[in-house]
Amino acid sequence: GMSDVITLKEGRAEVLPFGDLSFDVVDCSIAIHHTNVSKALSEIARVLKPGGQLVIADFLAPPAWQTFAGRIGVPVYRFMKRFSSDNLERADAGYAAIYPRRKWDKLLLKNRLEVTDFSQYPKAGVQQWEPIPFILTARKRA
Repeated sequence: GMSDVITLKEGRAEVLPFGDLSFDVVDCSIAIHHTNVSKALSEIARVLKPGGQLVIADFLAPPAWQTFAGRIGVPVYRFMKRFSSDNLERADAGYAAIYPRRKWDKLLLKNRLEVTDFSQYPKAGVQQWEPIPFILTARKRA
């Protein structure tokens, strides 16, 4: 009963099928790490109105990934999982952009998106190598 109010469009995050300054709010949940994050954020900034809000729910790289062992071990682990017979394991190996917080801040600022709220949600029993869920809210500068 919402077809007169809602229109669905298919497209890629790196080339959004909308005009400049089209939206007051953009929400991206558990998806942006499967894109070219820099291009996706550039497109989001393009379609957001000045003062518009971006909400992202995704994953942070845990501190262990930023160690010497992590910088070597994580890519090797991903490569090895690509040969698994389990479809879910192969899909898990395909994630592209699980960044630490400082990289998110840089990418957002580059696109005139200023973080207004940031929360991490570590799960009980999470291993030190597992990505950390987060939600951030950012506002587009005028």
